[in-house]
Amino acid sequence: MKIAISGPAHSVHLQRWYEGVRSTDPKNEYVLVDSSGLRSPKADFKIFRLSPKSMVLKPIGFVFNFFIVGMQLIWLKYIFGLDLVHSHWTGDVTSFLVALIWRRKQIQNPWGTDILILPEKSILHGLLLRATYKLTNHFMTDAKHVKEKLISMGVSAENINIIYFGTDVDYFSPGSTSNLRRTYNIDPVSKLIYSNRSLYPVYDIATIIRAAARLPQYVFVVSGGGPLEADLKKMAMNLSLENVVFVGRIPFEDLRDFLRESDCYVSSSTSDAGLAASIAEAMATGTPVVCSEFGDNSEWVVRTSAGLVFEIGNDLDLANKIEEVLANPEDFKGGRDKICEDNNSKLEMQKATEIYSKVI
Repeated sequence: MKIAISGPAHSVHLQRWYEGVRSTDPKNEYVLVDSSGLRSPKADFKIFRLSPKSMVLKPIGFVFNFFIVGMQLIWLKYIFGLDLVHSHWTGDVTSFLVALIWRRKQIQNPWGTDILILPEKSILHGLLLRATYKLTNHFMTDAKHVKEKLISMGVSAENINIIYFGTDVDYFSPGSTSNLRRTYNIDPVSKLIYSNRSLYPVYDIATIIRAAARLPQYVFVVSGGGPLEADLKKMAMNLSLENVVFVGRIPFEDLRDFLRESDCYVSSSTSDAGLAASIAEAMATGTPVVCSEFGDNSEWVVRTSAGLVFEIGNDLDLANKIEEVLANPEDFKGGRDKICEDNNSKLEMQKATEIYSKVI
């Protein structure tokens, strides 16, 4: 059987899902389809589509995409012979056409923002989302609150499976680091607070920078890139902060070392579907976590003694929670056991491939 994992293929999370199911289920053929229009080099197939920036041209772009994307998907089904499509990120032209063309042989997988936030901002997105779901019999999500939202939209609970993206608990494990601080020119003595969320508005890195201004005795390291990079650096400079270090996009192998080296991992995201991969990876390394009080974070982080949550956008609350965690770090080391039991990538991908077989 030929199974497509479709979605924004530039996302490392989608790439990991693709590699995970492919290695778990070698008897079937898997392909990665980039539905975003960004033409990721990681994808086996790249859906061509227009994304006009001008509001005047957007209706024309939508009509064009409806037909050109549809023709590409028809080719993938009837010529290439795709038996099943697992469509990540919902509510756009591609996910709707996947639902229309494959019907019962497709799975829709909302990520969070696409179902929780964008329908409130875009009438067209909301209409496409509901039309897509009307055509869909099988859903996956990694968050209980997203499942509840799907149910509120009329989706039957029995058609929804919670499958987590999962964490490689063998790789993300407690351990020591070598010359990480020296490599990135970071104070070798100060306690290290680490964030690796991308520099986009939804991740609200500005709240972390304001918290850093309240905690000058700690070093805050921010990795990752994005459109707000220049603005965030300027913000830190205007606040005369010498304890905020931007290290940009880092090699994957350095991510684990930063988590191991950190005294506390922080995430100030204003929206996640389920447990963010970065938080899960921090928990797997045994690093205490302070993250925004959103979605399922309290269940994963607070109830497992992995860390604390703070009010979204409240830098004072974030600073206070960081100090509370650092005062008693041994009280917040319970995350790894939870991740190994309930967010193990090998176990989650096994569940996913079993569902693929049932749907086919």
